Amino acid sequence: MDKKFKRSDFIERIFFREADGFIEMYRIGEELRFDGHNQYFLNHGVSRFCDINLPALLDCFGVKDLDALKEDLGPYWERDAVLAWFDMECQADGCESRVNSMMLDTYKEAFQMMCQLFGYLEDRKKAKGNDEGMEISRILTISTGHISLQTARLMDTDAIHAGVYSVGESGYLILTVGWENYDDAMPEDLKACVKFAAGHGCDWLCLDGDAETVEGLPVYEWA
Repeated sequence: MDKKFKRSDFIERIFFREADGFIEMYRIGEELRFDGHNQYFLNHGVSRFCDINLPALLDCFGVKDLDALKEDLGPYWERDAVLAWFDMECQADGCESRVNSMMLDTYKEAFQMMCQLFGYLEDRKKAKGNDEGMEISRILTISTGHISLQTARLMDTDAIHAGVYSVGESGYLILTVGWENYDDAMPEDLKACVKFAAGHGCDWLCLDGDAETVEGLPVYEWA
């Protein structure tokens, strides 16, 4: 029995744990508000492979039978089939499985609520040997030269609603957790930096005007 929740490698917005054939799942959902910005909520469910609508799932994946689905999903096909079905159901009509009736303004708020509900952050602390229960995050600091001047101006005017915070006059702090779900409001140059930081195991990215540039990211000239 696995009592700890973990992030799905198959569907990034889902966290799950397994016990005796059952899978308990949390999902961070989002929908568009009337003002054009996204709002976030949580879905929760418990299911087994035998509970899902297999014909509908096969149709969604465009395969004819279970053997083809197994080949498509790989070694954890049964688990991932349940996660995919849960994701499909939530997108079709997630109201019955929603945890919070009040919408949340940011992905970060939804993620933190989910962590509080099932103790994911506590599990991460223990895994890192943090016996004192302190929440310790890694931050990657790189030059603001890795974003364009246009993107910087968008952040200065709070036009990007995706875990972005100003740090003094020369920098920005961006949450990298859940970067896969940041919407199209985040410019591609900034998203590349966030992905780069997440790929190096950092929960936060700091863009600083005094920091050095790094290899692997474009550098922009600010006129």
